[in-house]
Amino acid sequence: MKEAPKKSLTAVSGVAVRRAGSVGELSAVAGRGGGQQAGTDGRGFRCESLTRFIGDVSTQNHAEGALCVWESPTAALTLCDAALQRGTVCQHNFIKMRNASAALNCTELDDLLQMYYLPTMYSLEFCLGFLGNLLVILGYVFCLKEWKSINVYLFNLAVSDLIFLCTLPRLANSYATRRKETSPFFCITNRYILHVNLYSSILFMVLVSVDRLLLLQNPYRQNVLLRRGSAIVVSALTWVVVNAQIVPLIVFIIQDLKNNNWTQCHDFGSLSVSDGEDHLAYSLVLTSTGYVLPLLALFLASWRITHTLKAQEGSFPNRAADFSRPLCLVAATAAMFFALYTPYHVMRNVYISSRLSEDKMPEEQKACITSIYIITRPIAFAHSVVNPIFYFLIGDQFRELLLARVRALYHRHSQQTQSLERQSTEPSLI
Repeated sequence: MKEAPKKSLTAVSGVAVRRAGSVGELSAVAGRGGGQQAGTDGRGFRCESLTRFIGDVSTQNHAEGALCVWESPTAALTLCDAALQRGTVCQHNFIKMRNASAALNCTELDDLLQMYYLPTMYSLEFCLGFLGNLLVILGYVFCLKEWKSINVYLFNLAVSDLIFLCTLPRLANSYATRRKETSPFFCITNRYILHVNLYSSILFMVLVSVDRLLLLQNPYRQNVLLRRGSAIVVSALTWVVVNAQIVPLIVFIIQDLKNNNWTQCHDFGSLSVSDGEDHLAYSLVLTSTGYVLPLLALFLASWRITHTLKAQEGSFPNRAADFSRPLCLVAATAAMFFALYTPYHVMRNVYISSRLSEDKMPEEQKACITSIYIITRPIAFAHSVVNPIFYFLIGDQFRELLLARVRALYHRHSQQTQSLERQSTEPSLI
């Protein structure tokens, strides 16, 4: 009886592909071994890009075929594609291997984003936003003597942005050095300040837009909401509302810290809570009340300002440019928050949903969703850099007073320098 030929089996650790000659299947299996040969199966199928030899396999009647293992999924995917072109079917477990390869790429991207993208973005936001907001606060405190309602809102907004920006250096350092936040106090404080600022900013911008609308309708400030005292009360109520919105988040953060022995600090979307559906429900409610409704209020204020300007167009033809400034301001504010906030809130809810889906969603999709979610986070917090620009565009003499103050300080410094130079050049009398 003729002995069945033995074919060499070449492999590397990781991914294995077997072609069963009797049924023409291709499937992913596990394999180990060593050596340095390459071979073919009983039907002339060559194992390429192989680096380690496992052993010989008997291929009687091609029933067992040849077992080939690749170091990376790429070579095995090439083999599967070639088999598909010849009409060979890739089994489901090989498809899983293909998905695992894509998931691995997105997982590597997640690590790169957290190590390089997040620290870079947070550092830039701190450097640019800190100086702008600090300048605004100092300008309000030392230059503006008569405060109006809009100045109260903008001052609160600047303080909120400045406090938030002060938390970014520690956050950027933790991502850059890959050292997770282990202090429960700093974890809770950082997440609290971050989200309070996120939702207070858009609310204070809504108040600024409403203030501009009321000023157009009441040029002599007859409306009670245009008074400084009323603005202080409204600002205090705004802080109360925002803090009430964030209280459930603090509860979730504490629960997540307990689940991780108080040693790991996660972002909003990555919290590990006992009831994930409650986590998703809270995120959706916060998105609706903290972002969607204020954004609709901004668009409504923009529409009302447009309607008011058209009604007053004939009464003040010489001041059309001055009256159109509030419309441009409110429209730009709405566009800014829509562009910065929408990607973050959409991806945050999608990310939380993907974590709840367990095996219902392929791993490569989950990994890619995580990457996109990471990208949107610094974009949402970039509003703290853009907000100071609106302070100078709004007017109400703030820009003029601040520039006048800077010119006065520069002029005084120049005079002192010239005086010291003259004293140094005068001959001394002995």
